[in-house]
Amino acid sequence: KLGKNASYLFSELSKLESIEGGNYLNTVQTTNMNSMFYKAQELTKVNVSNWNTSQVTTMSELSKLESIEGGNYLNTVQTTIRILCFTKHKS
Repeated sequence: KLGKNASYLFSELSKLESIEGGNYLNTVQTTNMNSMFYKAQELTKVNVSNWNTSQVTTMSELSKLESIEGGNYLNTVQTTIRILCFTKHKS
């Protein structure tokens, strides 16, 4: 279970290519997802289909992934800060 602050959780893991089982992260209490994957340059795929983001208020620069499985199900109703959340990584 993730806490309220998941900012920079996977940041600077420069060799991380994918997150197996990412859809099983319990995000029900998380309010801050700022820069979760910041500088994870090799990360190209993560499944977020089961993430409960109903309490998230900050979601900025979340990722530059090529493939976000389940991203269309993210609940961003409470999110007040959304800056460059999902942009494709360019090398």
